[in-house]
Amino acid sequence: MASSWDRNAANWTRVVREGLIPSRRAGTDAAILRAIAERSPRWLLDIGCGEGWLIRAAEAMTGCAGVGIDGSAELIAAAQAADPVNRYAVLDYAAFAAGGDDVGGDFDIAVFNYALFAEDIGPLLRAAAARLTPHGALIIQTLHPGTGAENGWRTEDFAAFGAGDWAPMPWY
Repeated sequence: MASSWDRNAANWTRVVREGLIPSRRAGTDAAILRAIAERSPRWLLDIGCGEGWLIRAAEAMTGCAGVGIDGSAELIAAAQAADPVNRYAVLDYAAFAAGGDDVGGDFDIAVFNYALFAEDIGPLLRAAAARLTPHGALIIQTLHPGTGAENGWRTEDFAAFGAGDWAPMPWY
């Protein structure tokens, strides 16, 4: 999965920044931003931040500062290039869940925006919750369980995004 994201980083960054994902235009981006804004955060942790669009948009909407983590060095480089103010770090989910990082804590919100791809998400959710303030919130936007066949591993081929040399990505 990690190598797929690195190989797809330039394509993914283009698709996100050009607004080429129909579901995002139809309302999922607005929904996650509304959920964040309702909490009036000052400090946001975006887990699986990709190219960093959510931190930039949340900062513009609420004035909050953010930290974004992602396992893809290429996506983090794109996030840092677009946003030199907030902090972005290359950190995979296993290392984050193990606590071997300097991400910090006291976040008002930790968010997973279509970023839960692992079979066992328990350790990841616990690690995120541990970094929240006492009144902090964990916000998750993900696929509805009824959107696919039965649970299990799948492969995303990114065919819906048209042009580009996409590498297939496994996800649970």
